[in-house]
Amino acid sequence: MTGLILVGHGSPDPDWAAPVEAVATSIRRQQPQVAVATAYLSGGAESLDQALKTLSDGGVHKVSVFACLLSAGGKHVKRDLPELVAGAQKRWPSLEIKLVPGALGSAPNVLDALASAAVSQLGAT
Repeated sequence: MTGLILVGHGSPDPDWAAPVEAVATSIRRQQPQVAVATAYLSGGAESLDQALKTLSDGGVHKVSVFACLLSAGGKHVKRDLPELVAGAQKRWPSLEIKLVPGALGSAPNVLDALASAAVSQLGAT
């Protein structure tokens, strides 16, 4: 079984977690065969290790880690995450862990989709 971890740039507080968890829920719905976990940069290695433990306990052996950049302030995720993933690879030698380049939310089509959703919600009010 394969898994993925979405790493948000904030903390698991509701303001930061809600959009990351919404993305995770959408992925779970679209790809039920993929185990999805979330981690937060403010939690550092502990947060990433907890997500890896959850996936490992569920039978996952290959994990992809994605930066989940959902606001302009999140660019440090792409700067800090490679070091966190490198440390996790050493702590979790039984797992194949790879960092996926780039970030969810930074691709133009993702931003366009978010903007379209916002505009459609404005029209619905």
